Amino acid sequence: MIKKTYLFLFLFLFLSACEPKTETGADPAVTAEQTENAETETEPRFPGTVYPYVFTDGFGNRAEIEKKPGSVLSLSLSVSETVEILGEGGLLVEAEPDLVIVPFDVSPDILDGFKGKGWEAVVLPKFETVNEAYDMIITVGKILDRNGEAFETASGMKAEVDSLKDRAMWSYPYPSVCYIKEIDGGEFVCAKKSDYSGKIITALYGVNIADVFDESVKITSYELLDRDPDVIFVTGESGNKGLLAGSEEYGGLSAVVKGRVYEIDDAEAVERVGPRTAEYYSFMFRCMYLPESVGGARGGVSGVPRE
Repeated sequence: MIKKTYLFLFLFLFLSACEPKTETGADPAVTAEQTENAETETEPRFPGTVYPYVFTDGFGNRAEIEKKPGSVLSLSLSVSETVEILGEGGLLVEAEPDLVIVPFDVSPDILDGFKGKGWEAVVLPKFETVNEAYDMIITVGKILDRNGEAFETASGMKAEVDSLKDRAMWSYPYPSVCYIKEIDGGEFVCAKKSDYSGKIITALYGVNIADVFDESVKITSYELLDRDPDVIFVTGESGNKGLLAGSEEYGGLSAVVKGRVYEIDDAEAVERVGPRTAEYYSFMFRCMYLPESVGGARGGVSGVPRE
């Protein structure tokens, strides 16, 4: 019995001595796991752009950018805003750029003119919808090697817009809306359903009183009073932001009585698809469904906060 005990003890000590140990005596399995986690944490979440960067441009052609540009000339306000949001606003120049970024709706001759000067120039794919705006931001991010910032910007926009659409869908009854782009005498030029402002109203389940028309429509004062929208947006460019709220003729409109006439200062930005699109979705949603969050005295006119 004693011999067996010594035998087991000998085997235990022998096997313990043969077990691999790290220099600190730590469990090798645990150490390996910690090392793997540490390596994972140091790896970049978004890999950098590999140049030359190749993509299909707005003309359907193969576009190639040889290296990360040190300066950029942008012919699109949406692209310029995107460059700034991605933290590369310092790259924007007005002359002698490393790269010219051209919007999709330009003439090929303009692109050839830049290339004739020896400037590298690319045409972005079209971005006329909010989903195409997400793609534009990602593409600009790849061009500038700002992939992480581009992904976070686009995904944040998408999450906000999708959330607003879902909330609007469950906010029945849906309000009737009139977006007045211009006041011409006694007539009102309203956003049509193909305008981006009209698309936002539709996406948020608003009933655009001008949707029965295919082109820009002038609504007479009688038609405006007859249709009596719940919400009225008026652009700052109209030059008559107080006309509806301060007029005896329109004082009976539901939107005026309830203080739901809202001014949009930068009307061009609303019609321009880009990184600010979610901002206007949010503002118009609040005006349509959460008027108390916008504020403004009864019959007053509220505007979009400008940065």
